[in-house]
Amino acid sequence: MPSRRNWLLVLWLVAVAIGVWIYLNWHVDRTFLGLVETRSHTVGAREPGLIAEMYVASGDRVHHGQVLAVLDSSDLKAERDALNEELAVLQTIITADRERYSLEYERLRMQLESDNSSLMVLKAELGSKSVELEGLNREIGRWERAEEDGLGHSPDLGGLIVRRDALARYIDELRRELRSRASRKASPGQFRPLSGTDNPVLNSMLGNRIQQVYELERMVALLEARMEMRAVIAPCDGDVVKILARRGDTVDAFLPIIEVQERQVSLVEMYLPELSDAVIETGMRVRVLSKRSGGYDAMGTVMFLHPGFSPMVGRLEFRGQVFWSRRVQIRLDEGHRLLPGEAVDIRLTSERVPLDDPPLAKSANAGAGESAGTPILTTPRVRGLQVPDELIRRTRFEPSGILWLADIERYLIVSDDTGYPSRNEHAPWLFLMDREGRIEPEPLVLSGVESLNDLEAVTAVDGEHLLLLSSQTSSRKGKRRNDRCSLLLVKRSGRSLSVEKRVNFFDLLMTSLDEAQRQQLGLGENDHNRQLILNIEGAAYRDNVLYLGLKQPLSEAGARVWRLNDPLALFETKRLLPGQLTLFADFDLRNPQGRNSGISDLLFDADGRLIVLSTTPGVGRDKQMGGVHMITQPGQAEQKQKALYWFPKLKPEGVCRDAEDGLLVVFDSDQRAPSMVRISTEQENR
Repeated sequence: MPSRRNWLLVLWLVAVAIGVWIYLNWHVDRTFLGLVETRSHTVGAREPGLIAEMYVASGDRVHHGQVLAVLDSSDLKAERDALNEELAVLQTIITADRERYSLEYERLRMQLESDNSSLMVLKAELGSKSVELEGLNREIGRWERAEEDGLGHSPDLGGLIVRRDALARYIDELRRELRSRASRKASPGQFRPLSGTDNPVLNSMLGNRIQQVYELERMVALLEARMEMRAVIAPCDGDVVKILARRGDTVDAFLPIIEVQERQVSLVEMYLPELSDAVIETGMRVRVLSKRSGGYDAMGTVMFLHPGFSPMVGRLEFRGQVFWSRRVQIRLDEGHRLLPGEAVDIRLTSERVPLDDPPLAKSANAGAGESAGTPILTTPRVRGLQVPDELIRRTRFEPSGILWLADIERYLIVSDDTGYPSRNEHAPWLFLMDREGRIEPEPLVLSGVESLNDLEAVTAVDGEHLLLLSSQTSSRKGKRRNDRCSLLLVKRSGRSLSVEKRVNFFDLLMTSLDEAQRQQLGLGENDHNRQLILNIEGAAYRDNVLYLGLKQPLSEAGARVWRLNDPLALFETKRLLPGQLTLFADFDLRNPQGRNSGISDLLFDADGRLIVLSTTPGVGRDKQMGGVHMITQPGQAEQKQKALYWFPKLKPEGVCRDAEDGLLVVFDSDQRAPSMVRISTEQENR
């Protein structure tokens, strides 16, 4: 029979087992629960119709702006073609009318010249007869004095008097005719040649037909806009997770057709239980623990604490009970490997980050811990550009670069797209703007080149020459057209622009540099079309050097700037010489949200400081944060970097010295109206 001691031992063992079971089944870890955000987009067409083509399937990787599906547009195309035919006929009639009116004007002008000639003949005749009348009067007077002096009567006196009276009456008739013609006289110079589309006399005569042309062009533009609205566009980079309709299905406007889920997410929603007394503050650093493996753990920063309590999501219920909690928004550091929708544990740390001062841009060569200065978050007033309707009807206007032309007191603006897909697409047009932001209705034609495609930068070489640069990117279809890779030397005289020389800069990179040299420049990564990633959007010329700012690719250190020595020699040698193109510097242009940004334009100011515009590639408007940065002593060991301004939801694309000796920045707002902002030199030095 067991002893009393043995019974006590058994009792203790049972108590320990019960305690372990209770701990394992009822213990609640003091770490907090959270869910990684899931960004899913259900997209459709903005017009009803029948799905004609479906270009993706479930599981496909897509990119922002990619066409996923298109609805049948045969009805719109037929209507557009009919309107274009009507427009062509009307243009032919207008051309014929111009010629007819020109001939009629020419006939009237020649008639006036003939009338003026006959008028001169009459004046000459009047002068001649007046002289003759004076001679007759002198002769008659001489004979009359001789008769008075008793020298006798001349038999010719009567005839002279008759001739004089007849001549006087003839002269009176001539004078009346001259007065009558003089009252009807008009100068041939009053008749302007009927050439050009801006002649007010011709426009008045063609009145109704020109109005019909404008109306037809407006209808064609509306049809093309509707055709674009029948395409389903990817709103982000991500994966197709669900196809909600198939080819041949009919769908209503805005009805979801495809669901796209973003791969890269940046937020975690943490749930702070109602009974918790933990103190949570914005700026607090936290550790995000993956339930899959410790190798997926990440760090984050508390960005926002909801003011009240709400039920936790059902997924996190505990033994059938749904607890109330406060939601805490946490921004994940870049480079994490957490998956969308993943459940995580969150632990607080004692580390704090001041959110009032966003992450500062740091010099590529600055010493560790060197501050770049505090960016100015209170941005100056941004106002829209005044683009005339007649220009909008002719072309897209998307500012990508700007330059002040002091001799004509205008800003020269380049646009990355011109014309429309159905007409004048990639026309060689540039644009002028006055000091108040008014765009001139008539674009400048760049002679010597047939097309401009994705033009991104303009910089002055001297008082007569400019350099224009295209982006060097490949199209969405994976093609790298010659006109997207242009580097142009342009001669300017007032408002006249002509291309003197041209090279394909991308071809020079491929033919002049080997793979190792391209790797030194940061090239080597390919996109989804297996095309080399390269997007140059900034250019600044100084001391016979062209500095090129890259939007992509980005390095771990930030955005790249290349240094091209003696760029004008390229147009003669047609190749890059050894050491001619080098990596100048990398600049960390990380925005306040922590996203790495690329360069959208460059400018050297009068003091040799480098002004850099930054935008974040591959993000939508709501996540865009454009910046203006100033780098003193760029490329040197003493270089310092400072963020001057941040522009939420805006993309600064061009910067130049403005007429008031400050900075003028222009913004491309995609489908919205472009805008600009002036930054004073005093603000710049803050």
